[in-house]
This record gives sequence, C-alpha cells and structure tokens, in this order.
Amino acid sequence: MPASEPLRLDPERSNFIALFGRKGSGKSVLARLFWDSWPYDRLVIDHTGDVGVRDGEQTRTVRDLPDTWPTDPEGRRVSLRWVPNPSAPTYEDDLDRGVALALTNPRTLLWLDEVGEHARAGKIGPAFRRALHQGRHNRLSLLMCGPRPIDLNPMVTSQADYLGIFTMPNPKDRQRIADNTGFSIGEFDEAHDELVHHGFMWIDARAEPDDRLVICDPLPLRGRRR
Repeated sequence: MPASEPLRLDPERSNFIALFGRKGSGKSVLARLFWDSWPYDRLVIDHTGDVGVRDGEQTRTVRDLPDTWPTDPEGRRVSLRWVPNPSAPTYEDDLDRGVALALTNPRTLLWLDEVGEHARAGKIGPAFRRALHQGRHNRLSLLMCGPRPIDLNPMVTSQADYLGIFTMPNPKDRQRIADNTGFSIGEFDEAHDELVHHGFMWIDARAEPDDRLVICDPLPLRGRRR
C-alpha cells in the first residue's frame, strides 16, 4: 500500500476508520487507498455514484442487494458495489440492509461513501448502530466518509479507531472531533492550521497519547510525528 507507516491497517483485526473533510479535500483518495489494499471481501455503498469502478478492478456492481453474502466458486475475494436509489420509499431501510449484509460476513470491509445517510445526528439505523457497537465481534471493518462530523451521530467519531481529518472550516466540526479524541480545541486547531492543499491529520485512537496525531503531507502520503 503506498502509504506512510502510520496509515497501514492490520487486515486481521477490525478497523473503524472515519474520514472527514469538505468535498474535494482528498478523503475519497485516501478511502480508495484503504479499499485497494484490503485483501478480504468488500462492499462499497456508493450513495452518489462517485466511487465508481475503475478499469481492471474486480468489483461487481449490483443493482439489488443479495439476501445473503455471495461466494466465489473459485474461493476468491468477493468485491461488491451497490448504488442505492434515494427516491425509493424503502431507501433508509435499504441502506441499513446493506450494513446488515456486511455484518453477516466476517472480515468484510464496508465503505460508506456518505456516512451521514446512515447516522444523522438524531437518527441511526438499527443495523448500523449494531455495527458500531458490535461490529468488531464480527470482524467487520468500517470505512466511513463524510463532510461534517457535527451532523452525525456522535458514535461515528467516538467508536472510530482511526480518523483522517482534511480541511474543515467550521469550528463546530473541529470541536466535535477534539471532544471525541481527547485533544484540546487549541491543540486540534493548531494542527489543523498546518494542513495545506490536500494534507490531512491522522489520529490513531489506539496509540499512546503522545503518538496519536500525525500530520500527513498531500497524497501520495508521507507522515511525520507532531
């Protein structure tokens, strides 16, 4: 994986990753790096159709979600892309069924390209709530992208093992992240001020306090301790 040492994931354990930043800040590029490097089954819920499938990528776009996780006859990794229909009367239930599907299949990486569709501040689907609370027991990994953490259920940030923070102009968003990661807002804003172009902050909630925050240069990635 073409990333710096702090950004390597262990695919043998569950990883909850939250990436935040305004549109075009680079979070989808980073999400793609994690997606490409994942060796086991994968599902991306491509809410807006922006993720797409690149030439040569062995990901199958499905029109309808299967009832059970499909298997490959040759035992290869199963990689699915699903674009839900926001006009469907069952849209919210459909989204939650997508999460529930990934929960049934251990070691799946589930990429939610618009996590706010699943976990608005005042509402969260039952399957996604279960994923955040119990997904690690199912060895589920979550890759969650969104523009504004303040609009989300706080569990998205509080349950994240790793957070990638791109440019966030609104101080309320920065305060939300600081509150959920143990940084003072002054320390967080100081680090945020160091971001230029598509640089970003990487917060490892599993690390020791002095090693939790890394300032990463614009993609392709290099990291340096702060």
